[in-house]
Amino acid sequence: MPTFSSLQQHHYYQLRVHFEDNSISYIPAYAFQAPNKLSTNHILLFLSDNQISNLNVDAFLGIENTTFVDLELGNNNLTSVTLAVKQIKHIRLLDLTGNPIHTLDSSVLSPIGHSLEVLELDLSLFSKWPRKFRLLGKMNYQYLKNTPFTHLDKDAFNGFGFGQTPVALEFLGSHLEYFPGAICKLPKLYLLTIDNSPFINDNGYSLFSQCHDQLSGFERLSLTSNNFHSFPDVLRIAPSLTNIRFNKQLQELYLGDTAMKTIPQAILSPPKLSAIDMSNIVKDCTCDLSYLKHWNASALLSDPMCTFPRVTVKQYITTYLQQCP
Repeated sequence: MPTFSSLQQHHYYQLRVHFEDNSISYIPAYAFQAPNKLSTNHILLFLSDNQISNLNVDAFLGIENTTFVDLELGNNNLTSVTLAVKQIKHIRLLDLTGNPIHTLDSSVLSPIGHSLEVLELDLSLFSKWPRKFRLLGKMNYQYLKNTPFTHLDKDAFNGFGFGQTPVALEFLGSHLEYFPGAICKLPKLYLLTIDNSPFINDNGYSLFSQCHDQLSGFERLSLTSNNFHSFPDVLRIAPSLTNIRFNKQLQELYLGDTAMKTIPQAILSPPKLSAIDMSNIVKDCTCDLSYLKHWNASALLSDPMCTFPRVTVKQYITTYLQQCP
């Protein structure tokens, strides 16, 4: 590993150390220790896209007391969460995506549970939902790739996001067949992503109606590359038409690459919604879209073509649609 002798006389508020995309297979003890103590509040270690299969248990000694440490270890050959991680007293972010990890070790997670806020993990080799997540009491952002489970238990997120900080949850690629009801127990959920989950169909989102209060405050919702034809009733937080409470915080909505063929009327509800992605969706542009006459089409991040007439959706809304009764 390279040394840090050139950094010894400088103060860094945020120090970025880039070792990604090399052929590193092993991290030795004290690999990041400078000759003199580094004066920095935040270290970002980029070690992704290597061939790392092992780290010495003392690999991070020398930076263990740094105020914040973000550790990127994605796309390596790690089969477990390395013991070296627990030496970092204030690790804030840990990226382990793209590693053949199949289990979690309590002896590693418990020591970092008081500081770890962001965890990125590939679940493709896990045989069951890792309940040891609950040892990470300060975690407020979970990024989970390739979830192999068809459903999650109702207590799957126990221990996650129960502090004062808003929480974010992202599933990218999964075998989930239903919207996980466990999400209903997450307080202060501000970002929700369930992308590339082709087994969730229109009926699979019925559980949204059970999360009236919990889902009333999220700011970003992404449901791209899923197999639903009509928009799930997630913007109308209450199922009763006599007592509709709209999501007043939603700002970004991503619906690209789904089986939908029209722009849902529900997008008119959230008052702060300013960015909508409906890319790669064939649109039926007719006067049935009259509810969009006074809608600001500039919110569309992409501008897909109508099947007929052959104009973009934005053009249709601002011209053709204005002629509809």
